[in-house]
Amino acid sequence: GASPLGFLPSCPLLPSNLDESQLQTVMLTKKEHQDEAIKLLRQSSMFHACSEETLRRIAKDMDLQRFVKGETLLEQGWAQSKAFFIADGQIRRERVVNDQSHQVVDMFGNTDPDKFGNRKIAIGALHVLHSEPAFANAKCMSDGYMFTLDAMVLRKLLWDGNFSAEVVQSLAVEVRRQANQVRWLMRTPLLEQRPKKTNVIAVSIAAAIESFYRSGLNAAMNARLSGHWGKLFPNMHIQCPARILYINGFKGLRQYLDASVKPEDYSSPNFVRLGLSFTPGIVMTPLSSVLEASNAGHMNPEPI
Repeated sequence: GASPLGFLPSCPLLPSNLDESQLQTVMLTKKEHQDEAIKLLRQSSMFHACSEETLRRIAKDMDLQRFVKGETLLEQGWAQSKAFFIADGQIRRERVVNDQSHQVVDMFGNTDPDKFGNRKIAIGALHVLHSEPAFANAKCMSDGYMFTLDAMVLRKLLWDGNFSAEVVQSLAVEVRRQANQVRWLMRTPLLEQRPKKTNVIAVSIAAAIESFYRSGLNAAMNARLSGHWGKLFPNMHIQCPARILYINGFKGLRQYLDASVKPEDYSSPNFVRLGLSFTPGIVMTPLSSVLEASNAGHMNPEPI
């Protein structure tokens, strides 16, 4: 069959005078090897804030390794003895939970950069220090090559105080990035959500438009239920201001109650919050009834 090294012409960094067994892993002795490894390290969570000098120290101890389509780099639960930095090709990661496989990230390797300009190229960097179990399977979806960093090498480098400080800084920046992006870190319980300040002009314009839409929709629903059509836009001289007052009043009451009542001052704050959530609707019920009556011409022909 065809040699699995058929993809290598697209990988100029691999020496051409080595046989297949030697090509499996190549020490990074050439500066161009190290330069490409440094570019990848700058896109990883653990090393992106490190200095050029620190990155070159890491790159000197990294290996260049090829992979072929269909190869399994990692099995979930394997000891993560190396971190992988994908230079070319694509790797898919899947995690098995309750006997069902779930794709962890769309793809590693040749992917579009995120808003910070980084691609998903690092696999296992956060598990390699103590050779922890791999979080997910890693399967090669194409031929390619990568740079690997051994756990022993990383542990040795971390004995250097300056090196450790730069790694900690990189991880701290990454944690802040993710904390700012992940919505659930800023989740607020439903009853504790605060009302936003109302833009009365914008809300009034929207409510006026909504009054026509709701009137036409209600007329269509009434015609469907009663079997005969009434006016599409009856009593708009009442409906329009009533709906504007209803919506602005509802929002204004929420703001007033939020500023006036402090649930934390009561023995059962959640019951107080629940009551506050119902109060605006109850107070505004008469206006809601006026809006309903405005569309009742098919039932009662008398002027409202």
